[in-house]
Amino acid sequence: MGGIAEYFNVDPTLVRVIYFLFSFFSAAFPGIIVYIILALVIPEKPSRSDYDSHDEWSEF
Repeated sequence: MGGIAEYFNVDPTLVRVIYFLFSFFSAAFPGIIVYIILALVIPEKPSRSDYDSHDEWSEF
C-alpha cells in the first residue's frame, strides 16, 4: 500500500485505512488477512539515511 500512496502522493495510512474499510465491507474480507501476511513478509524500503553513510568509504 505504501507504493500506491507514494505514487499518488498521499499519506500511506490513509490508503491502508481505505483498503481495510473496502475489504471489511465487501466480499474481499480475506484481503485483510493477505495484507497482514504481506506486511510481515515484504521487507521495508531502506531509509535515505542508509545510503548517506560517508563513514565507510571504499575504493572498490
